[in-house]
Amino acid sequence: MNVAQGQEGGSLGRLVLAPLSLELLLDGRSPGTALSEATGLSLSRLRQADRRPFRESRLRRVADDSIAWLRGRLAAAQFTPSEAETFISQMPSRRAGRARAFGDFIHRLSRGDGQVFQLTQRLAERVDVLCEELVFAHDAENLSAFKSVLLDNDWLRDQHWCLGTEAPSEQVRQKVVEARDWQALDEATKVPFANVWLSFMAAIDLEFAQRHFEFFAPRPLFLDLLPTLGPTVEMGAAEIELPRRDRFRLPTRRLLELCFALLHYRAHRVWPSSPPTRKEIARASGYRDVDIGNFYDGTKKLTAKVFGEWWATVARDFATSSEVVPPSPTPLLMAALAWHSGMVAFDARSKVRQMTLFDGGEYLSWWHAHQQDWGAELSAGTVEWPGWLDGPPDVPTDPVP
Repeated sequence: MNVAQGQEGGSLGRLVLAPLSLELLLDGRSPGTALSEATGLSLSRLRQADRRPFRESRLRRVADDSIAWLRGRLAAAQFTPSEAETFISQMPSRRAGRARAFGDFIHRLSRGDGQVFQLTQRLAERVDVLCEELVFAHDAENLSAFKSVLLDNDWLRDQHWCLGTEAPSEQVRQKVVEARDWQALDEATKVPFANVWLSFMAAIDLEFAQRHFEFFAPRPLFLDLLPTLGPTVEMGAAEIELPRRDRFRLPTRRLLELCFALLHYRAHRVWPSSPPTRKEIARASGYRDVDIGNFYDGTKKLTAKVFGEWWATVARDFATSSEVVPPSPTPLLMAALAWHSGMVAFDARSKVRQMTLFDGGEYLSWWHAHQQDWGAELSAGTVEWPGWLDGPPDVPTDPVP
């Protein structure tokens, strides 16, 4: 799984630019082209897996250049110019005077819709400081300092940052110790950097779900959006034979089914007995059946703007005329687009060429770790989720062709 959402460059570059990539996915832009525009690096340079392409000065420029784009998005969200400037002035990068990509992303994710991520912001601050120290060591071409940042960092060591591989965590850590050049170190840091990213995503998942759906039992909702095989596919065989129809369920389909069910529950205080059909979703949203199918398979982009409009329309279909439409659950869209971008590959005809199945084990470990750390600061409801929302099944380790 490409946990950095398909970004090019070395493992540090992928980690540093991961929040920006999420922003671009929500905006419906191609991450590769947009990252090239944002960083000033050519696509060929990004694809060369350069081990040190992102200096602090360049990261500051990326942060500054994104402000104009952010002003446009805030204006579209009906912020007044004064409100927009206040919001921008409160961004972690503005307050720190240096790049704070993870903190800025969390700040933007919580804008104006009642979604609060105070606990995740603490983790974002740690990750941003980590990235800053690593980039500084890269700038100085100081291999020893780079390794010391990782090996002597208590919060990473305590959070089991080398978990998730066939090799014991001690061996992963030893690879960092033994690296003698930047290429070897880049390879050795893939696992810990992947864990940092999974930890960040799991933190958003936990805090969002328990604040936004406070009456429901705690649940890692992002895992319910992973791509899965269709219900008739038989697992465990040496070769998986896919049926002609309903071969798989992509993240955007699972997102629309879950959100429809949430609005159904809000209106009727009971879950649908089964996942909603495409026709049900089309009728409630005003889209044609074929359009919903195109959202399902990714041929029609589900951007934050489109998703917000879809959510509002379906919410009004369920609600009475006097009810206020609840804000759209943007973090769910973020997760669906991240899984879609990182785990599903398409051919020239926009057909699924390859899909990586992820059992979610490492991710779930981070979710439980955050739940243990933050449990006293989050409410925990008791309403059970629908039985058909059973998360990802046990899966093989190889991608499905």
